[in-house]
Amino acid sequence: MVDTSIVTQEGHVSDTALTRKKFQKVLDYCTPSKILEIGFGRGDSAELFLALDSSVEVESVDIGKYGYEQMAGIALEAANSRFTYTEADSNDLVASDYTDVDLIFIDGSHKADDVQHDIRWAGDAGIQYILVDDYMDKWFEKNVKRLVDVIVDTPFPYQYVNEYVYDSSDGDCTMVLLERV
Repeated sequence: MVDTSIVTQEGHVSDTALTRKKFQKVLDYCTPSKILEIGFGRGDSAELFLALDSSVEVESVDIGKYGYEQMAGIALEAANSRFTYTEADSNDLVASDYTDVDLIFIDGSHKADDVQHDIRWAGDAGIQYILVDDYMDKWFEKNVKRLVDVIVDTPFPYQYVNEYVYDSSDGDCTMVLLERV
């Protein structure tokens, strides 16, 4: 396990039976071979994906806003050969470089423009499944939930699959899974 004693300024996935069950449901539905995570933080969700599926590869991209992300990324890379950490802004990623990704987990910036960019970028990359974290009204001035709902209601080749409520350090958290149609 990666050292989780790193102090953070943000919430993170709590490794509980409920959280494992919900993440496993996503993995069972999508059966991904490669996951791209936007927003790594301490690495809790990346580590969970790797623990739940012994064949999945995970690449996490994080801008490194708080300074501890790179240290956590290096530690997880050393602990698991199926993991890669990249310090970058998701706005700088090239969609054609990620056509082998089956599932993207979006949990980076929660600013409206960034959320919209990451979701639309996933569509441009042709990623089959988009899992958007923090899909609820209690945080981020309702940006994430509202933006996902608006994007899916426009001509966008994805439909809702399910919402999953799991445990986080800040209480219940919700993620929504979208599937390309």
